[in-house]
Amino acid sequence: MIEISKEAVELSRKIIELRERDRKKIAYLGKSAKPALLLLERLYNQPFITAKNVIEITKLAPPNANNLIKKFLKLGVLKEWGNRKRNRVFFYEEYLNLFHQKE
Repeated sequence: MIEISKEAVELSRKIIELRERDRKKIAYLGKSAKPALLLLERLYNQPFITAKNVIEITKLAPPNANNLIKKFLKLGVLKEWGNRKRNRVFFYEEYLNLFHQKE
């Protein structure tokens, strides 16, 4: 029981560190910073997203939502799942990796 509690505390600490690191990256996106923060917060509950999800979350027009996705890809926050031309899926790889790390 103690070991499980220690692991949970350590995982929580790593999630908080990741969140702060990615928030700092996003802070430099200018006008895109506000919708980017909305998207980042959603990724902790929904680590797999599509462009349609980004539009729903941020209320951005499709071209702007796609530009935000490109920025997240460039910053390394999102990765593309698979190699599809349409209905692409993106995921928050670094966050998901926290749950699969072996110490």
